[in-house]
Amino acid sequence: MAHLKIQHVGPIKNVDIDINKINVIIGLQSSGKSTISKIACFCSWVEKWGCLHRTFDQFTKPDKFYTELVRFHKLDGYFSNESYIEYESDVIHLCYGHKKQIPELEWNESFFDDEIDVIHICYNHKKQLLKFEWKDRFAYKRCKIAYIPSERNLVSVIDNWFEVKFKDNNIKNFMIDWSDARKLCTKEKLLPIFQLNAQYYYDSSRDKDVVIVKGKETTLDLTNTSSGLQSVIPLKVVVEYLTTHIYNTDIPISPQETVLHKDLRFELLKEQYLSRELKEQGWYEQVLKQLTDTQYTKLWYC
Repeated sequence: MAHLKIQHVGPIKNVDIDINKINVIIGLQSSGKSTISKIACFCSWVEKWGCLHRTFDQFTKPDKFYTELVRFHKLDGYFSNESYIEYESDVIHLCYGHKKQIPELEWNESFFDDEIDVIHICYNHKKQLLKFEWKDRFAYKRCKIAYIPSERNLVSVIDNWFEVKFKDNNIKNFMIDWSDARKLCTKEKLLPIFQLNAQYYYDSSRDKDVVIVKGKETTLDLTNTSSGLQSVIPLKVVVEYLTTHIYNTDIPISPQETVLHKDLRFELLKEQYLSRELKEQGWYEQVLKQLTDTQYTKLWYC
């Protein structure tokens, strides 16, 4: 379980919450519900990036943490000198004070059982000291992180949305997921839309999103349906894709590595770490990725 604190960011004055398997955030319009989801999503992504790259140097550069958060989640103008973010999980503890503009990161769990590394990085011009303590490589469970924005209905109301040039932010990222997800819903594999007596599929011959209204046997293009369906269908389709389909897809692996993959999987489960001899071989990183690939999905939407 992770813990998140947010102070003085946008409309948020003070938020202190545990991030559970499911969190339902209820509040008035423009009260900061989306802001909480965006920051939680971003901190989860920073955690994942650091664990996979074995360093957080990318985010300890001046302004890097802030500029990436603001750019991707469109939070320009939300921060003041009093803004503060703190994220703590079983793996990392991250603190960001906007006045300092460099996050402080500390490892709770880390990479190797048999050795401890403490790295000190000093930024003299900021008079800050960052400490990383690495202990257990397998403390982090790799996950798929996705933020589904409230602007998701753009794919429903704009026919040629794929021709529109979006900035590199969470909307563009959602468009990529949507483009992949919709192709899995064919006329032979209709996707039921909750209890709404409606089914969705993607018509590849016309490049159209289609909704079938059960009972009336009416077929409508998604652009001609109600605003409610235009909002919920993109959400349903992408969530179904992220939580179901990607786990039924085999990870491609060359024939030469098949036997090695089986042996390594057994050793990994038995020993919980890979031998030093294995680490020295060139395909170590690739096989490790295959063995520790996506285990679950973190979804954030509003």
